[in-house]
Amino acid sequence: MIRAALAAALAAGLVASSAASESARTPKYSLRDLGTLGGTVSAATDVNVWGQVVGASTTVDGYSHAFVWSSGKLTDLGTLGGQSSYAIAVNDSGAVVGYSELAGSARAHAFLWRRATGMRDLGTLGGSQSFAVDVNDAGRVVGRSFDASDTPRGFVWTAGTGMRPLLGDPFSVAGAVGASGVVGGSVGLPLVPGTWRTPSAPFQPFVLPSGFGTGETHSLNAYGDAVGTLSSPGGVRGFFHHGTTTRALRTIGGLYDQAEAYSISNARRIVGVAYRGQLENSGGWLARGPSARPQLLGDLAGRPGWSLASASAVNDLGQIAGTGSHEGQPRAFLLTPDRAERAGNLNAFAPGGRAFHARLRRTVARSLGQLAQKRKARACGMLKRLASSGSRERTLSAPVRSVFATDVRAVARGLGCR
Repeated sequence: MIRAALAAALAAGLVASSAASESARTPKYSLRDLGTLGGTVSAATDVNVWGQVVGASTTVDGYSHAFVWSSGKLTDLGTLGGQSSYAIAVNDSGAVVGYSELAGSARAHAFLWRRATGMRDLGTLGGSQSFAVDVNDAGRVVGRSFDASDTPRGFVWTAGTGMRPLLGDPFSVAGAVGASGVVGGSVGLPLVPGTWRTPSAPFQPFVLPSGFGTGETHSLNAYGDAVGTLSSPGGVRGFFHHGTTTRALRTIGGLYDQAEAYSISNARRIVGVAYRGQLENSGGWLARGPSARPQLLGDLAGRPGWSLASASAVNDLGQIAGTGSHEGQPRAFLLTPDRAERAGNLNAFAPGGRAFHARLRRTVARSLGQLAQKRKARACGMLKRLASSGSRERTLSAPVRSVFATDVRAVARGLGCR
């Protein structure tokens, strides 16, 4: 995801394509059980554009360990010497952040895991514990830590500066390689949602809709959009923020009188959890745009023995990671939409000039047509050239080029291209 400051330059060309993506078409989804690390329980927290999912699972010994799932394989990320660890977020380079207990202690430190180097302790702000909650493609990490007086503080970490304090509760950081990264979160008591344009900039609170007094920002996307949760005496609702406007999202209705929004993609797909009362009868949901009515995941990808209780994250191809119940046991899952929906997600994230946008739509449509005629090599060649031209497209800013080219390559890989 990329910095919110790009929103003004992109808005005019993006609103129309976003509205078109909220059509009545109902895509088909396949459900993948991500399994466990030998125990009985697993939970998914994030998914990147390559379909890599992170979360935590119980082991044979009954401890929770952070994991990354990729191409059917579940990898135990280990710990920082303690018994348990939890993965919270993954970027498009496969870097994972979360927190882990330390050797001989129940206290936890934030970690950054990379396949080549393993799990790295990010330390604290001088206190006893820290917890990482997000990482962007530039390697910027945000989270919470205790300072020297054991007061909880937000933090931003980079390899160059280490851990620096941030006033408030950060939950999300935007930014591709080369972008500074807007941070989303909340500040104050009661909490008010908003963003920090840069880690050193003052917090910018959102103006909340009438009737709502508190909230939390949970996720940011390429447009500078944010989603999160609003609270009022009447209950909890998801929200969508763009520009200077924050509005409550539509509800599912029926049994579900409460809802929270957890993630928004660059194609403006939004996911979260709906429930009744105190988390009774919870159900994960998807809205295919900020004005669309949410749909329960169970209605999109129901399978016998499964209850899809919560959706944690959605990527730019429309894949959804979450946690459900399989035969009564909590289990991580990944939903993958059909080819047409994946292409629709790519078309919805189509910033740039009109000519580029038209070329994108033509190329994606033609590549799918070639696949239907079993001309895979031609289809893959078209997508390869689209990714290459997108990475040089002058109507896109440099960070957007990087994100868009990666998305196209991920679409191609999902279609079996090498």
